[in-house]
Amino acid sequence: MADHANAIYAHVRRSSESVQDQINNIAYVKTLAPFEIHPTSIDIWCNYRQMLHLIVKHTMLPCRTELVFVEHLAHIFDAHVYHPFLLSTHMERRLCYVETAVNLAYDAIMTLLHKYRLWCKAMKDVKQNHLQPVLHRIQNSPDILQSIRELEAQQEAAKAVMRREHTPGTQPLDARARLALEQTSRSKQIPAKTKTKFRREQTI
Repeated sequence: MADHANAIYAHVRRSSESVQDQINNIAYVKTLAPFEIHPTSIDIWCNYRQMLHLIVKHTMLPCRTELVFVEHLAHIFDAHVYHPFLLSTHMERRLCYVETAVNLAYDAIMTLLHKYRLWCKAMKDVKQNHLQPVLHRIQNSPDILQSIRELEAQQEAAKAVMRREHTPGTQPLDARARLALEQTSRSKQIPAKTKTKFRREQTI
């Protein structure tokens, strides 16, 4: 029994550490500039995109199915392992290492459940207190929406120009241009003595 409890403890502890990392990442992201400022109407679209970029880059979304699974795991372990073990009068119950293993597994499961709920709460806070207020400002302002459409139109126009085959500056060098560059690179350098004399004359 102790071996099974230790295996559960090790696996659940790793999961708990991963969840704690996500909680820490959310706390870190909320300290960055896009989450600390109150953007103007001109900067609000850029600010919103910066927040989304940071969230995607540094965090992961919790899964409702995973949370339900951890909740069921806690109930099953408590009902069928931990509580019966506490009530048992079997000799194995009095073995110290077995009791320690069961207690560690139970504590790890409950800790994971607590941290997963904190993770969900932290992401909900980011959504409600940072993303949604900015998004509502954007949606409720015709001027901001118009400026966003104009900006996106300009970006699409620039991309269309870059996709054209004969756009200046996007074509490879032709044979004549490559030859001119090669000749320039092979041109004679000023000898060291002449260069020194030339520099001395210029400094007088």
